[in-house]
Amino acid sequence: MRSGSPAAGDLYTTPRGRTVEILAVKSVEFTGVVDVYAPVGSTEVIAFRFVGGSVIHLTTRDDVVEWIKVQEAC
Repeated sequence: MRSGSPAAGDLYTTPRGRTVEILAVKSVEFTGVVDVYAPVGSTEVIAFRFVGGSVIHLTTRDDVVEWIKVQEAC
């Protein structure tokens, strides 16, 4: 995301010009299962929906690096 850390309620524009609303952001750890069941890394997961839509989508922050935050009107 080009405009800082996302938060619930923020609006972003996708490269295709669609506006999305961020519903939740959470850091999720993933584990290794080969040798030891222990955290081996983490990623930030984002729940969002397209404005006007009702379907909730999940993605990682790494997958939305081109999104641009919509500036709030004063």
